[in-house]
Amino acid sequence: LACLIACALAVRHASDGPQEEALLRERLVHAAEVIGESHASHPVICTCEGYCTGSCFAASCVTCDASTWSFPGGDSMCLDAGPLGTGLLCRSDPDDGKPLKEACCQAEAKGGPCVLPPGSCCSSGSCKTCPRYEKQTLFPELNESSTKPELRRTFDSSSNTCRSA
Repeated sequence: LACLIACALAVRHASDGPQEEALLRERLVHAAEVIGESHASHPVICTCEGYCTGSCFAASCVTCDASTWSFPGGDSMCLDAGPLGTGLLCRSDPDDGKPLKEACCQAEAKGGPCVLPPGSCCSSGSCKTCPRYEKQTLFPELNESSTKPELRRTFDSSSNTCRSA
């Protein structure tokens, strides 16, 4: 599964045009559904660069509900398309598969499908002490008109509310 993103970025740069890029995006959005319904026997170990740029994912990670990002400063996370074009990813409830309001990747001590390297700049779940990593974008932000309508979001800065459009 990790190859999907690496392959996607490589294909994006080598693609013949917008049609190929649109097809690739569509396939990754579909892959998000499959990944969310999957389970792995071993966790993915995410690098701090991958975590801080929103490009890590693992089996059973699902798109976070828009309300997850309803707080002051949540606008960039609300509108981030994440690694698969559907938004940043959260852990899912093991009983019903619905998103929890927790990042998919967390400290190793918390376990789960995706863990952060112990002792690293991001091991606490914060990127504040990490270097600033350059984000490679494959998808437009979720508030852009080129985003599929069912994936669009808005962020109201006056109420600090993230909503599905």
